[in-house]
Amino acid sequence: MLDLTISIVSYNTKDLLLRCLKSIYKYTQGISFEIIMVDNASTDGSAQAIKHAFPQIKLIRNRTNRFYTGANNQALKVALGKYFLILNSDMVLKQNALVKMLVFLDRQPQIGAIEPLQLYEHGQVIPTGSRHNTVLGDFFELTWLGRKLKHQKLINLFRLATKNRRRTWPAEVICDAALMTRTDLIRQFGGYDTNFKLYYTENDLCQRIQAAGFTTVHFAGATIHHHVSASTDQVGWPTVSSLYAADALTYYLKRGNFFSAWILYLSLKLNNLAVLVWKRLR
Repeated sequence: MLDLTISIVSYNTKDLLLRCLKSIYKYTQGISFEIIMVDNASTDGSAQAIKHAFPQIKLIRNRTNRFYTGANNQALKVALGKYFLILNSDMVLKQNALVKMLVFLDRQPQIGAIEPLQLYEHGQVIPTGSRHNTVLGDFFELTWLGRKLKHQKLINLFRLATKNRRRTWPAEVICDAALMTRTDLIRQFGGYDTNFKLYYTENDLCQRIQAAGFTTVHFAGATIHHHVSASTDQVGWPTVSSLYAADALTYYLKRGNFFSAWILYLSLKLNNLAVLVWKRLR
């Protein structure tokens, strides 16, 4: 068995993807690993470039976009590693971060999944790690009206604003742009719920890991740099905002919040419509 499987899903991020892969092979030393790259019907030559530059990578080429959930599940099905890393194509390593993550997880059997410290390209800390989402908190953060009525104390509590990201601590939700878990654990419940496409994926995954009796942790002992939103930038705001609203509805309906789920969904749809009208009238 290999130590680690790295699952990377890409949609039209060729240059960032190549940079990501080069950094993995440069800095990841001392463990056995494989990379499975799932190309979600890119049109920028990503798959061909990877096949040429990194023939050792397992390449899965989708004819249609199976989104983040479906594509990572494809990699999970064929993964040979003891541990499974979900990694965005716009990440870049500048140290042996993956080995640090693996060693930490290996020594902590009660921990089901960890995220590293994430930094923007210029070095600023990305405030990942939060409490579980609530309908009210999402309304305040995601809609124009909510931001006008902003309840900053509630948002700060949700975002764990006072937490030092350069220290290690348990977090209810960790970011799946770079999330390492145990392959046998995530296989127990079949990986991601593919009713989600792009958003609330980490929220749902963390809840299921915790329901299995494990904790999720922000691990500051490893650092990864993140370009942020490279794939979604290729899709365009109208599509992304629609997917966000749909995934929010799926998430809260799954948790039995029927009435409030629909209120949030309709609020997001009205908000998106208002933004589109405003953009066209500018």
